[in-house]
Amino acid sequence: MYILIYLFAILVWGTTWYAIKLQVAYLEPSVSVAFRFFSAGVILTFIAFFRGRLLELLRKNFRLMAWEALLMFSANYMLFYYATSYISSGIVAVIFSTLPLMIQVNQVLFQRESFSRKVLFGNLMGLMGISLLFASEILHVSNAKQAFIGVSLALIATYIASWGNIQAKKVYAKGVPILENNAIAMLLGSFITFAFVYSRGIEVSFPTEPVFWYALAYLTIFGTILAFAAYFTLLRKMGPERAAYITVLFPIVALIVSSYMEGFHWSIYSFLGLALTIGGNVLVFRKS
Repeated sequence: MYILIYLFAILVWGTTWYAIKLQVAYLEPSVSVAFRFFSAGVILTFIAFFRGRLLELLRKNFRLMAWEALLMFSANYMLFYYATSYISSGIVAVIFSTLPLMIQVNQVLFQRESFSRKVLFGNLMGLMGISLLFASEILHVSNAKQAFIGVSLALIATYIASWGNIQAKKVYAKGVPILENNAIAMLLGSFITFAFVYSRGIEVSFPTEPVFWYALAYLTIFGTILAFAAYFTLLRKMGPERAAYITVLFPIVALIVSSYMEGFHWSIYSFLGLALTIGGNVLVFRKS
């Protein structure tokens, strides 16, 4: 059963990065994020409302869920969306695959968990992989500054998401069901993002291009409602470290899509960078 959930999340999330690229081509990134999670949050809230306990769960766990919303469904995704404006969506997906490494680092540094050599080597491999991918991207963008900004935004976004995963685990420890948690957190995340949009004076518009709406529908239904339900099912059953392991494979899907749709150029640097990044993740989860 869990292998099917893994495969579904890998295939869907591997293709969402290009859908994000399509969105930001027609609408400001932060507004696109707000639309995505507002749409998904409204749908899930409507479903969860008839199951009861929605308001009770929100009242008892508001602070935890608000932090989860900020880290998982607002700040990190805004940075990811902005990153796709600078670098190819496939590279952003590979950078996001360092999520398990960052979760391990957080647990070692801030939760007093034991530190192992394989975690150290795994992180070093991941950093080397990202560096090679950065070098590969520099060769195919208009300037190095553009690649640096994109890679930096994606790395910061991934680190924020690593804290979001740990926060989500705390929410589930309180006995909050997956559907209700996703409904509340996504809706809160959209409100936080809309507040950011308003504070920055960013114009909220409604694109008329069908491509934007197709991408939004795919991201809302498959990339958000269904994929996050699958991911949080794994997170609740296995913990954030093992659940994040799906990030080992979906970047490969994202890079294949990027090759066909964005003209991503494969080079010796990109091959080695992908191998090292994935290898770092595998090493972290490999049994001692």
